[in-house]
Amino acid sequence: MRVRHLLTHHAGLPGSRLKGMWNWRPEPASAVLATLREEASVYPPDLIFHYSNLGFALAGLIVERLSGKPFADSMERASAITGSSIGARTRRS
Repeated sequence: MRVRHLLTHHAGLPGSRLKGMWNWRPEPASAVLATLREEASVYPPDLIFHYSNLGFALAGLIVERLSGKPFADSMERASAITGSSIGARTRRS
């Protein structure tokens, strides 16, 4: 699987994964990644378009690993560059 597959929804991943991702205190990325290894693909990569929030979450983890910063920090920086309103959100602790 390639990053292009994640961003174009051609990775073959499930549409979403609720366990540990959508709550006020999400699991660390390492825990989410460990459980993803156990999940089956829906389709082989690059076969069909299948919308996946999970793919974008994984792309965010790639940004974190490459930048060494939380994904939210990278998005705030990108929104300041583009002038978008993404950075207008408030942080939760």
